[in-house]
Amino acid sequence: MPLTNDIWEWHLTPTGWVLGTERLNQFVEERVTPEDRVLSGRFEETLEDAFSELKLTWEVFWQHPKADPSHLLSKFGEKPRHVAENILSGVM
Repeated sequence: MPLTNDIWEWHLTPTGWVLGTERLNQFVEERVTPEDRVLSGRFEETLEDAFSELKLTWEVFWQHPKADPSHLLSKFGEKPRHVAENILSGVM
């Protein structure tokens, strides 16, 4: 079992990326899924133990079957920027 396994859901809408439900350890902040979303993805941040490196993954878990998100992805980015990406890349 990992030391931490945090999840942030994001939804791409016509106005940009909207933060969805978050799970931080045992704390869950439920948020309503936007009705106008065209794509949903999640960041998963995992730390296996105190000596391992932080692992950050992004996956798309839902896409509207009749919508082409390419225009919105080019406008707002392939995914929202996660704060841990700055740490992992050495950019502060």
